[in-house]
Amino acid sequence: MKKVVVLVSGYCPPTVVDETLARARVVEAFDAIAKAHPEAQIEVVSGLTNVGVMVHAYEEGQKRDWRLAGYACQKAAGYDKFPVAEEHIVGANWGDESNDFVNHAINSGFPFYMVNVAGGKQAERETEIVRQAGGIIYNFISLRK
Repeated sequence: MKKVVVLVSGYCPPTVVDETLARARVVEAFDAIAKAHPEAQIEVVSGLTNVGVMVHAYEEGQKRDWRLAGYACQKAAGYDKFPVAEEHIVGANWGDESNDFVNHAINSGFPFYMVNVAGGKQAERETEIVRQAGGIIYNFISLRK
């Protein structure tokens, strides 16, 4: 079966972006990806913690019965984590996981996407890496307040 990898990056606490709008953008991107790959097994890969855009991505992926994976650094141990099928803890500090996160998709051998909701320096850097590697980008950085 064909597989598709969907990276979701960005952090959207209510002080930065409207959570309802952020969730709607995740749904919009996921709908388009599902339509483009109706027979594929889709995997959602995000930042492991159960906050911000990550929880929107994981909850929506779970509703669709998509596979879930997560990348985070050791500091994420202090946060609630979303239950995923595959968990990767990389490095001690925020951002240490970034290269492994994007390479999960880039090196998969399957079509890959980046959904960037509300941006942030790390998300924008990851999005550019995915773009340069030939991934398809859904960029919703204009959601920032």
